Amino acid sequence: MLFICLGFLHAFWAVDRREIDDISLFHILVLLFTGEPFLEEEQLREMRDHEMLIFLSISGVFIFLTVTINIFIAVMADCYDQEQERMVCTF
Repeated sequence: MLFICLGFLHAFWAVDRREIDDISLFHILVLLFTGEPFLEEEQLREMRDHEMLIFLSISGVFIFLTVTINIFIAVMADCYDQEQERMVCTF
């Protein structure tokens, strides 16, 4: 996942090199993980502790996605085990 994030960041920063800062990092990663930004650039710049908001938002989304994919893998593995038990041996 780290390589995907770095590739996405590199692609966007290669296109727009005017402003490479923490707010552009936040917008790019939110676009990658959620599909659309939920805070405008002006709103972030007006906030007093926007660095903490950026850190908590990105880490929260990353933890949520990690837990979700692990639950999905566990459910698929359980379904696979159930199908293996019901399989009729042909050999």
